[in-house]
Amino acid sequence: MDHWKQSKSNIFKIEELESDISEDFENEIISRCLELSGKGLLAKAIQWDDGFLELNVVDESTNNTMLQSSCTIEEEWELEERLNTWLGEIIFYLEKS
Repeated sequence: MDHWKQSKSNIFKIEELESDISEDFENEIISRCLELSGKGLLAKAIQWDDGFLELNVVDESTNNTMLQSSCTIEEEWELEERLNTWLGEIIFYLEKS
């Protein structure tokens, strides 16, 4: 997740998105959360140590969920592919609004 975030830093800058990664060690299954925010959107990608990935995007002005999906990730390339698709959908929504 860190590598993916770094590789997309120019896109985040162009789209005026802030990014942050946090870790949660308090639950039974450890998770990492990548959060993107800006232009009225809050997007989260949460990856659990068991391979489960949750993706969501919320419009902060209406509190409507714009995207919500989940899947199981077994390989690193799958994570990057899912995150790339997620980012593409975020950018599409930003450009549409």
